[in-house]
Amino acid sequence: MRLLIVLLVALFVAEPLHGQATSTAPAFPSLRGENLLGEEFDLPDDLPGDVHLVFVAFQQRQQPLVNTWLNVADAIEADFPGLRYVELPTIATPYRLMKPIIDNGMRSGIPSDDARARTITVFTNVRDFIEATGLPSTDDIAVLLLDEAGRIRFTEIGPHTDARARSLRSAIEDIRR
Repeated sequence: MRLLIVLLVALFVAEPLHGQATSTAPAFPSLRGENLLGEEFDLPDDLPGDVHLVFVAFQQRQQPLVNTWLNVADAIEADFPGLRYVELPTIATPYRLMKPIIDNGMRSGIPSDDARARTITVFTNVRDFIEATGLPSTDDIAVLLLDEAGRIRFTEIGPHTDARARSLRSAIEDIRR
């Protein structure tokens, strides 16, 4: 019986927290990136705003999933002064050699300078990024909420749903308290 309790506790503790504010608040990893306007960023320090909403995509085919969140993100920015969101295409370091082609491809699909400014591409060791952020894999998009210190206070995986948006808003309110 004691072994069963230990195993259940271990499973509960090891389970990633999705759709919930994280209690341990891991730090977002230090990364260098460049937005589609050519501006360089040291992340998370150079992220705009006091609270940061970061939409992470690992593959081009995931962009439609990110797009499901954008109207919600615009509304959240309007409702929470100081909060800003960015899109973070996260690409494996070896593809850095293709950066001009990748960036030009993204730029051609994003006509708005505001959206280009919000799209910060990083080339990094994706496995290390996944480990540092506690994400389960690169199979889906991630929505990360960072506080003013760059700690990950909320993680959600997947496209927008009303329930996920409510959880996100609740986490933002918790940070603001």
